[in-house]
Amino acid sequence: TIPAALTNTPKSPGLSGLSLYLARNQLTGPIPSNFAIPLDINFIDLSFNPLGGSIPSDFFYNISGPGARSSTVTLVDLRSCGLVGTIPSQVLGSTASSVVRLDNNSFTGTLSSIFTSKGR
Repeated sequence: TIPAALTNTPKSPGLSGLSLYLARNQLTGPIPSNFAIPLDINFIDLSFNPLGGSIPSDFFYNISGPGARSSTVTLVDLRSCGLVGTIPSQVLGSTASSVVRLDNNSFTGTLSSIFTSKGR
């Protein structure tokens, strides 16, 4: 599972400027509901882990929520994680993230509603 020390932390002491690379580590179980991307890392890569479940509503909170601040996150990679449900609209509201990889999951819903609601 995703380490509890990384859940719901707007700033994570000791992670500043680092990359969180947890791809292909056989992490299982859904992304914790209180997990939010830490502000002060360069990228987060959870790809190719059989996580399952959906993307928690707070996952993008630190970089696209109502109180979002400048973030150094440039890549969020959730490829091939067995994720389901809808893609959170916050994925387009990110203040700094330049690449969000969500391919090879089983999302439902339409992308047009996400793009339309953000004026893109």
